[in-house]
Amino acid sequence: MKRRGLSYMQACKYLQIDPGQMPERTARQAWTPEPAKPLPLGLWQDKARAFMVHCSEQLARNTGALKWLQSERGLTLKTIQDSRLGWNAKDLFLDREAWGLPSEISTKTGQQKKLWIAQGLVISFCLAKSVVRLRVRRSEPPAVGSRYTVCSGSYMGALTLWTNQDTVAIVESELDAILINQECSDLIGVVGLGSAALKPDSELHERLMNAKTVLCSLDADSAGAKAVQFWRQYPGFKRWLAIRGKDACEQWKRGIAVRLWVQAGLS
Repeated sequence: MKRRGLSYMQACKYLQIDPGQMPERTARQAWTPEPAKPLPLGLWQDKARAFMVHCSEQLARNTGALKWLQSERGLTLKTIQDSRLGWNAKDLFLDREAWGLPSEISTKTGQQKKLWIAQGLVISFCLAKSVVRLRVRRSEPPAVGSRYTVCSGSYMGALTLWTNQDTVAIVESELDAILINQECSDLIGVVGLGSAALKPDSELHERLMNAKTVLCSLDADSAGAKAVQFWRQYPGFKRWLAIRGKDACEQWKRGIAVRLWVQAGLS
């Protein structure tokens, strides 16, 4: 069930074994997509754009980070530049109101909250030439919590690298999405969720319903296996796991060409 993203009954059918007596289940409540999430205010977008440009310049001088993106993530220098990836050299604690965000009081300290932008790799998301999200892959993994943080005020929808292709791949990592787009943008669109639990908004849902093929390539782990059940509602659904490793970047490191993997999924 976990490896192939199957239900219990589907797994029994695949293995040609008797599932036995199953208890009756109550019908699941129909899922309705939410409207598209709001974009940040204009002031926030202006600040984010200036920060993105600064971080892009910092990354261009950071040979260690550039080498990691090329050797560990499979990205070319052109893709790194075109994707406006960047590097933030230190943790920043900025004034929220200067970014157009309301002031907040911390329940822990009783002081004004700051806008925290972590040190690390900055992954910017642009829509219609506007910067709408800043996500950071922290340079060091924290003892507790996620390695990835999102700047307050960011747009929280999926990263969508999908123009006019009639096929699309659903992945968890935004860096995986960028790699697949680099290798296969003429074949397939890509949606990077950022989290296996993220659901599409109404606009993305409609596009997915009309897609010829939806390659569900969530990570080959327990979270991905659990989340894959949701994506079966789309007519073009096809579970397409990484061959070696849990995701596209890991299998690229192990010698599996991303383009051949995608072509096999579409055949």
